[in-house]
Parts: sequence; structure tokens; C-alpha cells
Amino acid sequence: MALARHFLSIDQPQRTLETLANGSGLDLEDWEFWYLRGQALYQLNRYDEALGTARNGLSKEPEAIPLLYLLCNLHAQQGDLAAAEAHLLNALRLNPEDPVLLCRYALLLGQGNQLDKASQLVSEAARNAPNHPMVARARATLAYFKGDDHALLDHSREILANDPEDVFGHYMLGATLNGMGDVRGAERQFTAAARLDPEDQIIIHTARQARYQLHPLLWPLIPAYRIGTIRLWVGAIIIVIVLNTLGFSQAASTFSFVYLAYCVYSWIVPPLLRWWLHRRAQ
Repeated sequence: MALARHFLSIDQPQRTLETLANGSGLDLEDWEFWYLRGQALYQLNRYDEALGTARNGLSKEPEAIPLLYLLCNLHAQQGDLAAAEAHLLNALRLNPEDPVLLCRYALLLGQGNQLDKASQLVSEAARNAPNHPMVARARATLAYFKGDDHALLDHSREILANDPEDVFGHYMLGATLNGMGDVRGAERQFTAAARLDPEDQIIIHTARQARYQLHPLLWPLIPAYRIGTIRLWVGAIIIVIVLNTLGFSQAASTFSFVYLAYCVYSWIVPPLLRWWLHRRAQ
């Protein structure tokens, strides 16, 4: 059991399962056995097996908070927010001041678009444990739900200030910078996250996409990423109107042609480049 705990703590869920499977004399009535197995299955994305395992453990000890927390995560993963909330509320009844449980409930409410109540829960968690890393993570996630890029930027940097190797912090900071048009900054953060967690295929794919955006053929599009296509379009219209109003009709025509060519470039080059890079990779 101690060895299984160790492997789980260093993110080696497969070795956790192998250790539990090869162990002799294990007490199958001990809820922790089922928790370790269920958590390892969850980390391996074997959600149905993890759900059955966690339920089995809960039948041994209905008040095991780690199992209730695991069941919350499993049901949330499957989109059953009501079942996730029920298990989490049971855990909170047992330990109502736990910052991890409060923040997890806040994130659950955030998924359900109950953002005000979620913010109150995070504030309560911060009062109980102001320096707990889960508090900063919850604040960053809620800022993401709200679409508040500036708050998300601050919270992501706070996470990394406390732990420079936090994968979540790098990923969220990358997503924020990407949304703000800082393609180069986003690529650095996504690459850092991929280096720290090379097993996460979503992060690996995101880092590759970020590197693709930095291809020299896409450099002319960086201003569009930074400004935004709608703002760029509105700005182009204003420039054409102003030039015509001032009597510079030739300049307005030239600018319109250049802008149209830029638009065509943005429509054609990215998909062609993606196709060419994919073909070359094969």
C-alpha cells in the first residue's frame, strides 16, 4: 500500500495498479485500497472502471472524503454535475472548512454558470487557507469562465510565482496570452507545459498548434491575432472612409486592394500550410 501511494504521488498510475495487483495480503475491506486503484484508473482515463472501483470503496466506508472527492471528479468528467455535487456536498458536510473541497465546489458551480456563488466559495476558501495553491487555481479558472483575461493573466502569474513548474499555470497563462494575441508568449508557455507533462496529449497538441502559428509564412498574420479580426475589419473601413472624405480616393482604392489581398492571404495560406506540414510529417 505504501508503494502504491508512492507511485500515485509521483504520477505513475500504471505502476500503482501493478503494485496493487501484485500485492499479497492486501485488505480488500480497506477503503484506501479502492481509492488508490480508482484514482489510478481515473488518471489513466479509464473512467467507467474508476467509477465502479470508487463505488465499491464507498460501500466499505461511506464517509471516506478522498473517495467522495474522486466520485465528484468522475461524475463531473462524464457531465453528470448533479451527481458530482451530491458527492461533494457529502464531503463538505464532513469537513466544511476544507479549502480543496470549497474550491472544487466553486469550480463545479462555475461549470453550471453559477459564478457569483462560486466566487463566494473561493473567498471562503481563501479566508481558511489564503496561500493554498488550489485557491489561485480556482480564481484563475473562474476568471476563464467569466472571460476576464486580465484577471486570468494575474492569477496565472500568481500560480507560477508560487510554483514555476506548475503545468496548469503555464497552460492557463498560454491560453490567456493566445487570446490576447501574444502568439510568441503563448507558444513559450504551452511548450513549458508540454515539457513538464509530456504524457498529456491535449497539452502536446496545443503546443504543436502554437508552434505552427509561429511559422514564417504566418508572421504577416500576427497583427491580426493581436488586434482581432473584427477590430481590424472595422479599422480598415474607417481608414477607407476617412481617405475618401479627405479626397484621397486613389489611396483609398489602393488600401482597399491591399486589405483584400491580406484577407485572401489569411484565408488561403494557413490551411495550405497546415496541409503541407501534415503531409511532410507523414
